[in-house]
Formats: sequence, structure tokens, C-alpha cells
Amino acid sequence: MPGVYFDELTVGQVFDHAIRRTVTETDNVLFTTMTHNPALLHLDEEYCRTETEFGQRLVNSCFTLALMVGISVNDTTLGTAVANLGWDEVRFPKPLFHGDTIRVQTEVLELRESKSRPTQGIVTFEHRAFNQKGELVAVCKRSGLQLKRPAGAALILDLEDSVAPERKAEARRLVRAHLAARPGARDPLLYVRVNPLDVSALEDLAAVMPGAPDGIMIPKTDGAEDVARLSNWLDAFEAAHGIEPGRTRILPVATETAKGALRLATFAEVPLPRLVGLTWGAEDLSAALGASTNLGPDGEWALTYRIARSNCLLAAKAAGVAAIDTLYVDFRDDAGLRAASSAAADEGFEGRIAIHPAQVAGINAAFAPSEAALAHARRVIEAFEANPGAGTVGLDGKMIDIPHLRQARHVLGLHDALAARAAAKTPHAQGA
Repeated sequence: MPGVYFDELTVGQVFDHAIRRTVTETDNVLFTTMTHNPALLHLDEEYCRTETEFGQRLVNSCFTLALMVGISVNDTTLGTAVANLGWDEVRFPKPLFHGDTIRVQTEVLELRESKSRPTQGIVTFEHRAFNQKGELVAVCKRSGLQLKRPAGAALILDLEDSVAPERKAEARRLVRAHLAARPGARDPLLYVRVNPLDVSALEDLAAVMPGAPDGIMIPKTDGAEDVARLSNWLDAFEAAHGIEPGRTRILPVATETAKGALRLATFAEVPLPRLVGLTWGAEDLSAALGASTNLGPDGEWALTYRIARSNCLLAAKAAGVAAIDTLYVDFRDDAGLRAASSAAADEGFEGRIAIHPAQVAGINAAFAPSEAALAHARRVIEAFEANPGAGTVGLDGKMIDIPHLRQARHVLGLHDALAARAAAKTPHAQGA
């Protein structure tokens, strides 16, 4: 997911998009005819040559607008946009002709919180398109609803493995009461780990959904179809209890069955709008495999579990959701927790499951950007700001390009989000 989250944007931030596009006659004619537009200005070369001041056909301005915004998407809203809210002040100061090449620049004009959607914010962009001569050919303001970074803390209320079968009914009642006592926007978020879909997940959901949990953790999934199935159930429960459609997110434990571990790629192959992240587990997988241990002689994960972990990370990134590392079992080993979490953050994981409150501080510290990472990120951004329009710059004898700039912005955005959270209240563990 190359787009940026609402929390990572700042007013005045400018994106000089690397993509450039030469507009062709085919683009113009196809777009115009597909939209049933009979204007001679776009279709009749002879008319334009003899009867207009331009002497040639004009590119359809609606195509220009769509192309300008489309070029901006990869760097700004891909995977993070919820909805386009509207356009304003659309202008075309200069005409665009066949053969012109446009580049696009986007500036963040305004950021404001959504009053009704605590996990989203409203951003106003100004998009500007220039031709090969540097002339401004199109400009517009666009407002949209943008996701906030989903790596905020969540408290997981468990109805699965930590609850004995004879206590399930009582556990459901307690979870429902806990949710009811904390309505509205919650910090931390409240997720419920239900039992597997084919065991008693439906009974769990019937009991807890009146309390509007922020998310559902689903164990022992076999792939994306399980998330789709759960999503259908949530559609019905939300409608029945007056909950905003789509509000309840889903976090699967995606590697607890052999089939699930082999089908992680399916999460990136179908639309799953409720999917907020992917995490993995080794204990249930080793039981499913009949293995006596999931560790190697060195005490680290054995090969099978390293493969499952890596594939979970890849699947999460391909699906555009948060990659959450599994729990660190020994809650008394703070040094080991911090080292493992730092390594996970370096690999690309965005949080990890905590098994005990004592682990919260270590997890937060490990997944927050270090001072060295912040300093490097600032230098990367400064290098690009000193060379506007450049796609590649030099820093410390190395060539860096747009992905490095995007990562630098991500690091600073994460730092700012964590700082704001810490200023508001005592921080919680990241991820889940």
C-alpha cells in the first residue's frame, strides 16, 4: 500500500509525483466517445483547424482532470482512501493538446478530524498539472476521507483458548458488559477474539455484537474466504444493532492451520474492506502439524515457522494492511522482548501481540522510530526538498529515490502520531 495515512500528512506538504504521461489522440477520442460527448472541439480536427483559435483538437477537460488526480493516487491515497467527498475550484488555465506530456504536483491544504469516524480524517488536497513547457494546465481542490494509521493499541477480550468450555457463556456475558461500559470512541480499541468459525464464533458474535466491539480477532483461518464469511455475518449483526456499516474490523490469526499457512496470498487477491491486519501464531500451527516443538536447536523459530512468519509479513504488505508479529511468550524477559520486537520492526512488522501488561512499554519502545532513524528520515526529506522535482538524489555517497522518500515520511508520520498519543494519555502497546 504506497498511499499515506491521515496521521502521516501535514498541511503544506507537497508531493511531486514521479509519474508523467503523454496524452494521445486515442486517449482523447476514446474518453470523449465513451462518455457520449459530441463536442467538435474534441473530435473534429478540420473544424478545430479552421474554426477555432486553437488550430487543433483540445483534450477533453474531464479526461485531464481524471488523469491529474489518478497520477496523484499512488503517492497519496492508494489503499488509505475511504471515499472521495467532492471537488472544488476546478480550473483549466491552459489548453491541453494531443502529444502534450503532463506532470502533477499535490499539496495538502487542510486536515481535520472526522466527528463521526474516529479512525478516519478529512483531507483537502490541491492537485496541479503542468505540461512539458511548465505551464499550468489544470488545478483543483479535492476533499476525501482518509484512514488513520491502524497500528494503534487494542485490548483483546478473549473468548477462545483462555476460556474453558464450561465457562464460555459466562465469558460472553462479561465481554458484553465490558463493551457496554465503554461505548463510543475507545482508547485502547476493544477487539474480541472469538472461537473458530466452525466451532462457536456465531454464538460469540450474537452475544458481543450488541456492544459494538471495534474489531473481531478470528483464529484458525484457512484463508481470505473465512474473512469474507465473517464479514457477511458482521454485515447482518451491524444492521440488526444499528452499528455503522463496516465499522467492525477483522484481524485474522492467519497461520494456525496448515491450509491457512499455505494460503496467505489469498488475503491480497480479493477485496476485504474490514481487514485491518494479519498476525500469525506458532503454537496452534505446531499442534496442527503434530510437531513436538516449533523451535530449532538454537532456541529460535524452526524453519517451518520462519516461513509462515515471513509469508504473513509479505501477505499483509501485499494486502495493504498492518503486519502484526506474534506474541513473545516469556513476559519476564524484557530484554529479549525488546530485541525481538526491534528486529521485527526492522523487517517491516508494525506491531506485535502482547501477552501481559508488563510487555507494553517494551513493545512501544521497540516499534517507535529511534532517534537515529528520525535523523536519517529528516535528512532524506531535506535532500529532496533541496532538489524539487528530482526523482533521485545523493546522500552520504549513496543514491536514494522516491521509495526512500516515502519511507522517510512514514517514519516521521509514525513518530508524530506516537508523540500525539503520548501527549494525550499514557501510551499503550502497538498493534493488538
